[in-house]
Amino acid sequence: MSQTSIWTSGSANSDNEANLAQIANWWRSLVAQQITWKQRPIPDSGKTSEINWETDEQFDEQFIPTSMDLRGITLYYRKNTPSLVSVADEERNLTPFSLEFDSFSQHLYINSGSGRNYQIRVTLLQITYHTITL
Repeated sequence: MSQTSIWTSGSANSDNEANLAQIANWWRSLVAQQITWKQRPIPDSGKTSEINWETDEQFDEQFIPTSMDLRGITLYYRKNTPSLVSVADEERNLTPFSLEFDSFSQHLYINSGSGRNYQIRVTLLQITYHTITL
């Protein structure tokens, strides 16, 4: 079984719907858990593998979502931001062109439908231990 699930809007891939369902389940499971939200421009080469996710940048943030949902193909979320009480209850959304979920590292890569010049990576912040048999 693959560790990576890819969903692309309008794709005829037979796994597209199942991959979206798996991603939706993971997305909803993020409620009340600490996550990291990072946004990076896509390099001129177009290769997202060249993006440096390790450094902290201006729009990177960590927060605990109070609500996460997928309706249609749109991702919805609410942030728990104590310093911004009026903004905390505001539902935000993002309609992606494609989603790539790495179940091993718990990363979701979101390529926005509105601006295809950047990528977002959502990561579950928890220590995950894996058993490796040699």
